[in-house]
Amino acid sequence: QLVTTMLSRYHFKDFSLDDSLSSLMFDRYLKTLDYSKVYFYESDIAALEKDRYSFDDYILAGDIQPFFDMFNLYEKRMLERMEYVDTILAQGFDFTEYDSAQINRNNSKWVSSLEEMNELWEGRVKNDALNLSLAGRDEEEIKTNLKKRYDNFSRALYQYNSEDVFQLAMDAYTSSIDPHTNYLSPATSENFKIDMSLSLEGIGARLMIEDGYTKVVEVIPGGPAFKSKEIVVDDRIIAVAQGEDGEFVDVIGWRITDVVKLIRGPKETTVRLQILKAKDGVAAKPEEITLVRDKVKLEDQAAKNKIVEVSNNGLAYKIGIITI
Repeated sequence: QLVTTMLSRYHFKDFSLDDSLSSLMFDRYLKTLDYSKVYFYESDIAALEKDRYSFDDYILAGDIQPFFDMFNLYEKRMLERMEYVDTILAQGFDFTEYDSAQINRNNSKWVSSLEEMNELWEGRVKNDALNLSLAGRDEEEIKTNLKKRYDNFSRALYQYNSEDVFQLAMDAYTSSIDPHTNYLSPATSENFKIDMSLSLEGIGARLMIEDGYTKVVEVIPGGPAFKSKEIVVDDRIIAVAQGEDGEFVDVIGWRITDVVKLIRGPKETTVRLQILKAKDGVAAKPEEITLVRDKVKLEDQAAKNKIVEVSNNGLAYKIGIITI
């Protein structure tokens, strides 16, 4: 309701929250969830259609349950597909027979049956396997790689929380009014500010999730992590504690945004990390390090410009290049 109040009072575009906008919202949210039409069935869409012209009423009443109902059905269907991928991988692949797979399904019809859905996914996974085969991977490497890839899809889905779904729903709403208007959750808004200001207050390390662990992929020069010389690329962070005596919170299996939220904080505050050193390999034992947060400049992310001189048909030209 607050989002509606803000939009109706301050947005440059005069709009009506009515059935027409509700229909746009419905389609946009559906595309957000299943853009390629590879999870929902035709029968699912028929059941969801009852709400096509009701989203305006739901929003005015402050009722967002229908958005969550759609997401929960999407989650169920996606997990069904991830389970079926295991069946496909167990069967293996035969690249000697003639076959085809439809990759771009943006304008396709919704799948009507389980058999059709299984056939669709057999083609998609086989295409993924073929790409890996052409890259020189053997059969076992292909199976291992694809198993890990699709397990990551499932893991990411399980890590969605209510705030994430709310952002998807409100973004479908705002972008239906105007394609350049987006709703940002608090976490997304904070990251947007960091991107725009090219600075943050934290330890100065870029992180990613790998096999459930938070891995360091870059140590930013000049930051607390860099100055400490106690943390390097490929080290894994397994727990985070606040201050000199705060309790450690185990972050194995967490999603990256939640881990980052614990590690970032105001400059001159202390954060303690338990890490597994990359140099110790599988035998690594947890080590505790203490870092004092500071302002970190993200200069490598800044837009850059240069002028390149080129010659064409005997004439000299100066080309201006902006790298974003």
